[in-house]
Amino acid sequence: MKAFDNQYQVFGHSTVLNNRCDFSGILIIESYQNLSSDVKSAEYPKRFQLSGSYKLAENPHQKHVGIFEGQFQSHFIQNADAKVESGPIDPFQADRNHQYRGNWKEYGSKKDKPCNWGELRIPDSGDLDLGLHGFSPNPKYQDKGW
Repeated sequence: MKAFDNQYQVFGHSTVLNNRCDFSGILIIESYQNLSSDVKSAEYPKRFQLSGSYKLAENPHQKHVGIFEGQFQSHFIQNADAKVESGPIDPFQADRNHQYRGNWKEYGSKKDKPCNWGELRIPDSGDLDLGLHGFSPNPKYQDKGW
């Protein structure tokens, strides 16, 4: 069997209110971009962007479970010592890294629900997020656990 170096198996858990579910799935890197390539010097840190898709399946033996599916975008930096770290490529966008946009569909259902998450900020969250430089939930959603 041929290995695919753009696919990564992931494991984790999701939590909604008091319901915690295990999941496993795959991240597929579909695009890799060196954002430092226009710099002609050996300047560091170098900046990279990865984009792709994901599919995560929750454990069907647990309660209120389904499939997460969508697109992601992540930024990384590489220091002069070749160490790769998660980091902002633009200080003005530091709160918008590791952004996941997609849907969740409960097993056996035909209807999906938007499900987005990210580091310090939730993409496409409408009026849920009132923060200027980081996530700050709208008080009107306090009764929903925010």
